[in-house]
Amino acid sequence: LLPGQVLQYHPSLVVSSPLRRSLQTMGLVFQGYHPSPPADLSEAPTTPVRFVGHPAVTAKNYKAKPENRGIPVPRLREALRRIPRGNEFDMSLMDSLDDWCPLSETEEQFSLRVSSFVSWLMAQPETVVALFTHGGVIQQLSKIKSPLHGGMVVCTVTPSGVFSKGVRLHPPERPLCSPYSVGSLPPSAAAGASSGSSSSTTDFSPPEPSP
Repeated sequence: LLPGQVLQYHPSLVVSSPLRRSLQTMGLVFQGYHPSPPADLSEAPTTPVRFVGHPAVTAKNYKAKPENRGIPVPRLREALRRIPRGNEFDMSLMDSLDDWCPLSETEEQFSLRVSSFVSWLMAQPETVVALFTHGGVIQQLSKIKSPLHGGMVVCTVTPSGVFSKGVRLHPPERPLCSPYSVGSLPPSAAAGASSGSSSSTTDFSPPEPSP
């Protein structure tokens, strides 16, 4: 159920927390998925999905929980070889980091790193993004309290980087490892973020359930 929920939006950018439970969930959702080529050869070719590991969306760790401690980047790269689509991940944002997962952090520090992710996101060219992350990050971005474990939240993002309140989709009876969300950026989001040329959001409501 979860793979179908996220893949119906055809995200062109997939961002994951570098914690293995998020990467494993991503692999389960995207294994075997490749965008279909356009039926009309005159249309623009399909853009391949881009996969990025981002340290700013790792789990909130204000209680210094051991399960939220990351592993060194060389070991993480080795682990990615055993995860579907893991060999396609761009981990360059982590190459210069000796310790990418904080041992503990304050609420202010957590808020600042999530804000740094939003700034990065608004500079990307893709307009539909799947984010595999953790409850604290989803709460910070979408203003939803206590996201369902293994569930999905859908929201839109303005060109200034403001997330709409998320629409929560019910998780399957047997959830995957980590919650994730799908966000839609306006088509002019990349330009609007730097020039203020647009203030609209893209309608990204979940489809009506079948009767």
